[in-house]
Amino acid sequence: MPVIRLIKKPDANSDDELDPNAPPGVVQYHIKAKPEQSDLTTAFLCHEDQICRMNQSVKSKGAQCSRMERTRIVDPQFNTPSYTNHPRNAPINYFSPWYHNNVLTLCECAMYMNNGVTLPLPQHCQSADDIRRWRKLNTKKFMEEYENDVLALYDIPMEEELECLDRNEDEDDEDNEEDITGDSDEDGK
Repeated sequence: MPVIRLIKKPDANSDDELDPNAPPGVVQYHIKAKPEQSDLTTAFLCHEDQICRMNQSVKSKGAQCSRMERTRIVDPQFNTPSYTNHPRNAPINYFSPWYHNNVLTLCECAMYMNNGVTLPLPQHCQSADDIRRWRKLNTKKFMEEYENDVLALYDIPMEEELECLDRNEDEDDEDNEEDITGDSDEDGK
């Protein structure tokens, strides 16, 4: 299931931070903002968290729940996480299209361009029935149905840009090798 890739990397998830200003007797957490993360990804993960908590409370009905129930608040103005690592091998639509197209470097865009997508467009996530329809699809069927529409929102590096990037990396490698060995093409100088 493609959506698993959204949550299995620690760098893809935000940290929750206890709210010191919560009302007395209320355990409340702020979900730290991840500026690069798409709004749909954040909303979907919050939805999944809510479903897990509802399922947990149904399973524990009549019995003491071993997991403390807590309220999470999504607050875009809340502090961003202290780390700035992007998750490696994340699907391209982990990033908002704006962040991908305007903030990531060409090298970073190239790193994520072949990682597929994990969520369809927002119009396919409006209700629990919408989500159930695509959530259980195997990866191949999911990609056939949704990938092209999602990728149309992202500036995917062109072949010429990738070739230029490869040439620059090769030149950098040669320069680094020269620095290490002390060799130079300038008549032994």
